[in-house]
Amino acid sequence: MTPFNKTWMRLVILVFIGSSLVACSGLPDHLTRRYENIPQQLKQHEEKVAALEAVYKAQQQSKAWAFAKPYADKEKWEAHFETAHKKLIDANTHFENTLKPRYERNEQEETQDFNHELEAFDKLLFQSVKSARFPSERETFLIKAKANANIYFVTANTHLDNISQLQLALFERGIQTSTDYPHKGNDVSKRLDQMDAYVNAAKKDFSSLEKQYLNHKNNKVTDYSILGDAKIAIDKNFKEIKDYESITSKKFDELYTSYTRILTDQKIDYFVIIGRASWCEGEYCGSGRESSYPAKKVDAKVFEYFDSYKNDLIATMRGGWSSSFTLQIPKSHWDTLKINKRDRMNREFDYADYWVQKTYTKSYHKYIDIVDDKQITTKWIEVKETDFWNQFDNLGMSILTKPYGYYKEDTLDKAEPVGMAMVAPLTTKNGSAGGSNQYGEWRTNSQGGSFWHYYGMYSFMNSLAGGNRAYSDRSWRHYSTHNNSSPYYGENKEYGTYGSTTYNNGRYSRSEHARRHPGNLRKPSSDSFSRGKTSSIRNAGGSTRGRGAAGGGK
Repeated sequence: MTPFNKTWMRLVILVFIGSSLVACSGLPDHLTRRYENIPQQLKQHEEKVAALEAVYKAQQQSKAWAFAKPYADKEKWEAHFETAHKKLIDANTHFENTLKPRYERNEQEETQDFNHELEAFDKLLFQSVKSARFPSERETFLIKAKANANIYFVTANTHLDNISQLQLALFERGIQTSTDYPHKGNDVSKRLDQMDAYVNAAKKDFSSLEKQYLNHKNNKVTDYSILGDAKIAIDKNFKEIKDYESITSKKFDELYTSYTRILTDQKIDYFVIIGRASWCEGEYCGSGRESSYPAKKVDAKVFEYFDSYKNDLIATMRGGWSSSFTLQIPKSHWDTLKINKRDRMNREFDYADYWVQKTYTKSYHKYIDIVDDKQITTKWIEVKETDFWNQFDNLGMSILTKPYGYYKEDTLDKAEPVGMAMVAPLTTKNGSAGGSNQYGEWRTNSQGGSFWHYYGMYSFMNSLAGGNRAYSDRSWRHYSTHNNSSPYYGENKEYGTYGSTTYNNGRYSRSEHARRHPGNLRKPSSDSFSRGKTSSIRNAGGSTRGRGAAGGGK
């Protein structure tokens, strides 16, 4: 083939490929098919609306029309056909002015807009038929209301009795709740006021229904549209009130539940995965093999080294006459990995590259959950690394607290000393400390000092606090001035991971955290440590590397 013919052939191929790409880049087929069906849809809906209107006009000539006519005149039923025709006109305009131009442009990037506009068209058709059906459906509704007036009244009356019982039950519950927790009195009143509003609406609807029912019963002029609509409204009111009573009662139940989560231990495990490519240089060696070793658990120092390692390889093996194995990292770090450099390697291969393929961490917490007066001690629970570091400073502290008398949304999610939020406000009467709640009370010791005493079922709370001792009036006063939008570590920073009293409690001095960070036990003061700055590997998160091998076989 001559150079000219070759050039010509390339141009033909390029034009063919280009036209194929254009053909595949327009609007999706399923949308264009919907569009192309629109003329038929418009015709079908016009016929449907016309048929419904014809049935309506025929009904006007029947004897039964005498019952429906007053309602048709009052509610302007014929206007619904005008609305139906207008919706069809709007649909046709939408088709011509909006859908058609976009269809003709056939641009793939307009797919989402085209789909939304087709949905808008379908909605107009639906509204058109819905409007045209209203007169006949309304007439059926009224005939049914007349035929079932007795049943409607009995049902509505039963609903009203049940509504009154629900209202009374919630009212009594609310009064008791306000008595038990006066600080929630305003909130309880608002919730009861909402119930009253629902009940008053139901009573108003029942009054309308009852009036028309009595007219019906006494053969007086009856408005069945009012009777029927009131029945629907009462059914809806009854459901809303049942739901509201259930939701509000459950809300009040929250006030009678106490919950605390204490961080009792924490650890983060570090892992390194080493990749390896192996091959030989012989003529029939093939392309070699790439694999990875199982993840190796390492300590924080070794992890930090590998996580920040920047070179392509950590070791190489070279065969031939002068075979060698060369490390590019400290031998102590290689030995820590405890891997066999030839593990599962083809015996014919005598070349290999080794690199850091991936580093990652797993973070764990242990908790004691106190629900009311019951303790639940958890095993290790894996947590997100961000959550681990967010709570790292809070060993031995409550990281979630919801005392009695508070809703779930009131839960304190900033760390604070265990049980401090459960201490009653301190009052003074005749020079003596006072104040109590469901958890305990303030008492005075032999030296005249005040301390918080937990009642028997909550006496274990002192043993869970870092200091393993009762709270004094001084410590409570300092806590009470704290803004709970941030953690509270005590007046002298004595609580938490770096607290001066935390490791006085054997629970924490024997923890896995203490074993891994013995320095915290030796120097547990705020002067020795800076909270939130424990290690450069904080939030390292690990990484995945691409192979950086120098060789690769033939």
